[in-house]
Amino acid sequence: RVRPVEDDYLDLAAALSGFGGLYFDDAGRLTVLLRDVRQLEGAKGRVRAFLSKFARSEGAKTHARRSAEALRVRAAKHEFRELVAWQHAHLRDLSRIPGATFVAIDHAENRIVVGVGQQGMVEAAKTAARALPIPRTALEIQAVGDIKETARTQDTSLYEVVNPRPAGVQISAGTSACTLGFNVKRWITSNTADTALYFVTASHCSADQATLEQYTMGQPSSGVSIGYEVVDPGWITPSQNSLCTYQENCFLTDASLFRFYNSTSAQQGLIAKTDGSGGLTIEGRYAVADVEVPVQGAYVYSTGITSGRRGGYVRYPCGMVV
Repeated sequence: RVRPVEDDYLDLAAALSGFGGLYFDDAGRLTVLLRDVRQLEGAKGRVRAFLSKFARSEGAKTHARRSAEALRVRAAKHEFRELVAWQHAHLRDLSRIPGATFVAIDHAENRIVVGVGQQGMVEAAKTAARALPIPRTALEIQAVGDIKETARTQDTSLYEVVNPRPAGVQISAGTSACTLGFNVKRWITSNTADTALYFVTASHCSADQATLEQYTMGQPSSGVSIGYEVVDPGWITPSQNSLCTYQENCFLTDASLFRFYNSTSAQQGLIAKTDGSGGLTIEGRYAVADVEVPVQGAYVYSTGITSGRRGGYVRYPCGMVV
């Protein structure tokens, strides 16, 4: 089952009374929002457990402990579970606000945010939002610009044959170029892994999105096949999931899993390291040391064939493109 990050935060909300949000502020300090700020000391243990939920390395566990020990608190006007309930109950109407491109929960501002394409759309969107049975203090309209693809600007080694293959290099199923995601193992049971290696990429990169057809994927082009599709979560309908707000099909994850034909051609746990911010020439590899729960305000990096290596802050841990 696809488990959204939102569910991890709902687990925290169930364990931490009055939880309203969690984020890193501009100074990098972890801050929790609580209805009763006097509960700060009791919240530290819950937050530490949340941050270290997927941690395996001592470094990640230490970071979780230190962040929780220095935890700051602000008063929450709304509980996180309330925000999620309003968002889910009125998602269809939120997604139909004029100019809406996404809906998310802003942990720092303790409210639902609807992003619209341009500043000129904000007033019309606010007028539509006032008709919804959501408290005005719990809903904000923001001009965020249109969501669009970024064109690649030059040919570099990210687009060439790379063998063995780390994450971040170009792949193609013959339709368009995409980025190879993480190279991973597939666990058969809780402690037994398949001997083969797999890689994750966007479902829209396969020849038929959200449909398992065992398409082959090549690197850097379809002429050099490296693996075939084994998992591609299918479309869902409004009758199957209330978060699907349209009459046509939608999906909860844009991701599919491919199996490498030859595991020796893959570099598990490594990401292509490029030359500086926005750089596209491979200079080495980054090693994946651990996994952390995404928190608003945390600084993260990505490597892709259109952007190269870029860094930025997590804006919203979980959002929905509408």
